[in-house]
Amino acid sequence: MRLTAFMSESYGADVDKWWEAIVGEPPEAKTEKVRESVRTLEGHLGNAKLILNSALDRVDWLLGVDIDVTQDFQETPNIGLYTDVLQLFSSKVSPWLLSCPPITRLVWGAILVQPTADRINGYRTLQKYVPALTVDALNSSDLLYQINRSRKSNVIPDLTINRLQKWSVSQLQHFSIKMVAGPTATRSQGTMTPGFSACRVELDINSAADRSEPLPTDRLESLYEELVSLGKEIAAQGDIA
Repeated sequence: MRLTAFMSESYGADVDKWWEAIVGEPPEAKTEKVRESVRTLEGHLGNAKLILNSALDRVDWLLGVDIDVTQDFQETPNIGLYTDVLQLFSSKVSPWLLSCPPITRLVWGAILVQPTADRINGYRTLQKYVPALTVDALNSSDLLYQINRSRKSNVIPDLTINRLQKWSVSQLQHFSIKMVAGPTATRSQGTMTPGFSACRVELDINSAADRSEPLPTDRLESLYEELVSLGKEIAAQGDIA
């Protein structure tokens, strides 16, 4: 899940204070690229990895999977049920909007997966969410359907909101390699799990990029809620106008 804010100008805010205000404790790791003015703070929120990335006029709050590649996957990697994660994420980043620098553009995004038995069932599930497509589930693969269906904001007059969505079917397999010593040489031996399939949608709900003046500070929280609501609509109803 992601919140991205584009500032009206370069800012000099103390991102460490942002982090501690949101998380309640110092970050577990911090990196800085002085020449590019990039600062990255990392830690955990529950069992998910939280990242705060700041660069010149852009700030990203990212919540994602903290993958342990040494363990076998039991399902498609995720950070929990959509509704639970959304509530947790919003409870942290929404208050940040009350004290952040002036913003010209706001973005909310998420990657959602719905597990399916296999690739064929994945395409059958995708067909339900994207009725405009006719998919041959038995013989199709590598499909990526992307579309933007913009709407006018109900929170800020004349503001256009882009509803960008990317639909696909994913398949994850875990491949492990171990070295086996033989009488004359050492050889590698690999094993692969059957894998997990899922219907997948990547949401990018954002205010239009052509705005140069700051968004009204007193409406940022309401705008964020509107972006989230539009994402919920797509998650529940699929690709609708």
